[in-house]
Amino acid sequence: MDDKEKFQLLYQSLVDGNKEYVEHISKAIAVLLIAIGWLVANNDPFPILTNSALLKASLVSVILGAVGISWVSIFHLSRSNKRYRLLKNLNYTEESIYGHYKISNKMIGPVLFIHNGLFLVIFVLLFSRYG
Repeated sequence: MDDKEKFQLLYQSLVDGNKEYVEHISKAIAVLLIAIGWLVANNDPFPILTNSALLKASLVSVILGAVGISWVSIFHLSRSNKRYRLLKNLNYTEESIYGHYKISNKMIGPVLFIHNGLFLVIFVLLFSRYG
């Protein structure tokens, strides 16, 4: 495989990884906003949660969801950084061609803040209604 083929493969992989990450975070934010809207709009969305064990399980699920989203973001960041380094080491073309597809810490930070903030809102809504 020559440098051009390696570049095309790595470049497409970096672009696809970026698109995949943006799709994942967009879908996750949409689901969280729908859940918050549903919790706010209904007086008693989960009457079954008056059971203490189910409430605890629900709250733990919310926490695990926040941890899962964080883990997925870190996974995407790691994978993007690896592809970016491989492209940079290949030294086939200018970094400006592919650099903006790299998922950076500056991108991950606000995303994690938003996701975890939305999970916190869900946690507080559940706890305040059923806790």
